[in-house]
Amino acid sequence: MSLTKTKTLIALSSLFVAPFAAFPAQSQTIFWTDTDASQQAIYSADIDGSNPTKLVDIPAVFGPSPRGRYLPGEITNNGNFIFWEDTNIINDDKIYRAGIDGSNPIVLLDLQSELGLSDYQTFGMAAFGESIFWTDFRQDAIYTAGIDGSNPSVLIDLDAVLGVGDYSPQGIATDGVSLFWVDLSGQNRIYKADIDGSNTTELFNVSSEFGTGSYNNLTISGNFLYGTSGTNDLIYRVGTDGSDPVVLIDLQSDIGPGTYNPSDIAADGNFLFWPSFNAQRNINRANIDGSEPGSLIDPVTDIGPGTYNPRSITVLQNQQTQSVPEPTSIMGILVLGTLGLLGKKR
Repeated sequence: MSLTKTKTLIALSSLFVAPFAAFPAQSQTIFWTDTDASQQAIYSADIDGSNPTKLVDIPAVFGPSPRGRYLPGEITNNGNFIFWEDTNIINDDKIYRAGIDGSNPIVLLDLQSELGLSDYQTFGMAAFGESIFWTDFRQDAIYTAGIDGSNPSVLIDLDAVLGVGDYSPQGIATDGVSLFWVDLSGQNRIYKADIDGSNTTELFNVSSEFGTGSYNNLTISGNFLYGTSGTNDLIYRVGTDGSDPVVLIDLQSDIGPGTYNPSDIAADGNFLFWPSFNAQRNINRANIDGSEPGSLIDPVTDIGPGTYNPRSITVLQNQQTQSVPEPTSIMGILVLGTLGLLGKKR
């Protein structure tokens, strides 16, 4: 190949290969709810704890609660929207939605209006693609709806499927194929079902493995479920097939004596995140294997003076951080290939 063609090839390579590399992805973000009476808000921060920001001031957006205060509880996201519910049992049983930047917050579902009855208590939420899922321990059921609030319905009636019993479904997680949830009252078991609600089965007995206590929430990353025990101050892991259970973090042993009450958990493949509800009142992080646990965000120090009480946490789903080549990248490959062929001609 001539020197001129070589220089041309290098120049075009710099022009077209760069776009083929991963585009700048949105920085990974964590979101959490804060139930303190002075907050009643949704917060976000980068996964290194930087840039903590109040995304949604709920009373400012929706007006004062007709029942005295909001208690934003469980929160989840599908990569495009965040969803949260209100755990105040005297509130109006609503599920909310906003953009991942906090924009356009709306009441997505008024459960009493859409489903009837008047006694709901949502204590777990998950989202995937175009669907959201939530647990209700007063109705002993798993519910689902579209991310636009359409078609809310009972997905799994636990009494009908598992037999009449004392159920309290709490945290729920999904990988897009299966649903997993932990049941608190008298069960302390993890259950699994297909994402359409079929084939419900007991997966794992948490109390038998980790001791009697309250087991609150679940998240999923890879082939593992990660969960918390508020009463035992534990972070644990178990395979999505129920195998290889292990305590990853004993907070009192690994951080120091105290009360931690990890009320929820999120994972992004590299890190675990959890809030310390009604205890340390901060956001914590550890490596995905449980190593190096510690405080990530102290709201008083990192956000400003005040009273805080983070309750639930979620990490931005991967589809928001994936990158795809632009059309120019494909053109670049074609040009480089053509030049390569030209270079072979004599």
